[in-house]
Amino acid sequence: MRVRLHMLAGRPAYEFLGAGSVTSVFADNGEVFEGYSEARAVELAKT
Repeated sequence: MRVRLHMLAGRPAYEFLGAGSVTSVFADNGEVFEGYSEARAVELAKT
């Protein structure tokens, strides 16, 4: 397993990579990032 610290949605987050899966956890409060809604993903893709 690899762990990396990066920014996600303007917040620091740990990214855990292993065995074909990726889980992101916000470093500031421990909340698991569940992904963007479809509308937000489309909005981000347009920028």
